[in-house]
Amino acid sequence: MEPKNCSYAVHPGGLKLLQNFSKLIEDHGVKNGEDECTHSFKNLRMYGNLASAAILFILNDVIRNTKKDDIFFMAMGPGVCLEYGGMARYKPGRKSTTTQTKSSGGDYTFLLLAIIIVLFAFIVGGYTLNDLKHLL
Repeated sequence: MEPKNCSYAVHPGGLKLLQNFSKLIEDHGVKNGEDECTHSFKNLRMYGNLASAAILFILNDVIRNTKKDDIFFMAMGPGVCLEYGGMARYKPGRKSTTTQTKSSGGDYTFLLLAIIIVLFAFIVGGYTLNDLKHLL
């Protein structure tokens, strides 16, 4: 996603938060950050900070009112908690996105499955954590 080509749905954690986010996206090429966060400001003004539920109302507004194909959404919680994601508008006939690539680190599915099977066997066999420590 390019910052200037997507719409934004930002959790309204407070007026300062939205103002700072607007300035941040302007620094990354968006022409008017406050206009891009219109639905977040409106939601904050009308309902206040609804905690987690607020992002659903904002996403609803953004999806219904944007002509852009990509939406970036973000929510913050108490402490140092940040969740974000992106959505792309469905286009019939598109089989996959162009950004999906296979991990260069290899496929670890087999290794993880083997570890789970071994741990399961230890539990079913009646072995304890001390038995596993002695084995290693």
